Amino acid sequence: MPTAIGVQQVLRGLVFDAEVTAWTSPTSFTAPGLAGQGAGFFIGWSVYVVRDIGGLGAAPQGESQVVSGYDATSGRITHAAFTTPLTVGDSVYLIHPGVAVMVAGGGSPGLAYYGRVTAVPGANQFTIATLAGIGAGKFADVTNPYSAFVFRDAGGGAAAPQGESQAVTAYATVSGTFTTPAFTAPVAVDDEILIVHPAIAYALQIPAFVQRTQGLFYYGVVTDVPGANQFTIATLAGQGANKFIDLAGANPYYAFVARDGAGGGAAPQSELRAITGYATLTGNFTAAAFSAAVAVGDEMLILHPSLARIFNTAGVPGTNGNLAANWQAAEQNLCIIGAALTRYKVYNLTIGIAALVGNITIRMYTDVNGVDTQIYPLPLATTFNVATDPPGIPIINSFWAIKNALRVTVQSDAVADNGAVVSYDYLLEAM
Repeated sequence: MPTAIGVQQVLRGLVFDAEVTAWTSPTSFTAPGLAGQGAGFFIGWSVYVVRDIGGLGAAPQGESQVVSGYDATSGRITHAAFTTPLTVGDSVYLIHPGVAVMVAGGGSPGLAYYGRVTAVPGANQFTIATLAGIGAGKFADVTNPYSAFVFRDAGGGAAAPQGESQAVTAYATVSGTFTTPAFTAPVAVDDEILIVHPAIAYALQIPAFVQRTQGLFYYGVVTDVPGANQFTIATLAGQGANKFIDLAGANPYYAFVARDGAGGGAAPQSELRAITGYATLTGNFTAAAFSAAVAVGDEMLILHPSLARIFNTAGVPGTNGNLAANWQAAEQNLCIIGAALTRYKVYNLTIGIAALVGNITIRMYTDVNGVDTQIYPLPLATTFNVATDPPGIPIINSFWAIKNALRVTVQSDAVADNGAVVSYDYLLEAM
């Protein structure tokens, strides 16, 4: 199948390309190249039809549907129905949800628009008739234009300008004519073009993008786990001291677990954590704790903060738990939310006091200019009691923005509450 130069290198772990080899119904197809990724790996991803086998842009080319089932043994994908069933030989992308939010659908703003050149009306111009009517000024924003990426040359010999990318400087919606700066060789009729969203345009300009010092993200396989909340990617050594961390804690890069090394989709696959330390000599990273330890062989993406926000549109999964402690004997820590020098939004923190009988004081602390400082409750004398208050106390009933760990404590004035269980529940979103 024709594959965009650089996609595999740049988007590995986020976008998988495949060719349909069989289909059994309008809502499923098989692509053996997608087998072996682990049970349930692609569920929730999107399947995007990048090219129909006939090469004429026929439906469902350009359509996208959410994956609802995945057979890791055969590579069979189950999805919502396209307007027209897939055909053997169609080319598809399986796209991670964090990227799929940008995928084109029905002419809405998207990751990429595919088309075949139908005319070359002038110097540095080409027409894609199937991309007419998208809207005046759609692709030619002055500061953040889409880019024209030559996906495949018409002759099939990979001749220039295949693999090249140029910014779109003008777009005529009536005809579908695009204007760009000059490629190294003119675009020709029947060349296949991707009109690419600026969020990934830089990646397609340079196939070795993952090695660029100023890249949006870097790919690597974990080679060592030297300590708690640490992992080493030897191929990412030498990027420069403090390359991936922000000493102010405002905009660090993030570590995203693209695939667990065992292939079973086990935690912390698909989790995202801020990077708090990087040793350029060894390629050793320190990050906020994942729900399970990173392991040797896990595949990682180191994401620029602007891209990490896209991946985190669904937020970090909700966190809940409980703790039994001697709440009357002394003030006790219930939970720690967030991490040092890491920006989060904390949503709907609720404390469950149903098992307690005394007057309950709930306090919160965080780092204020280097000092662990109490910031809740207001007023300080505020207490709760299940006899007069609900058993679930909404301590944060909207959201708080934090840049350091938030420590939550509980204390009771009743001896009977020693040994009792207190629960908690909250949502966390990276900023």
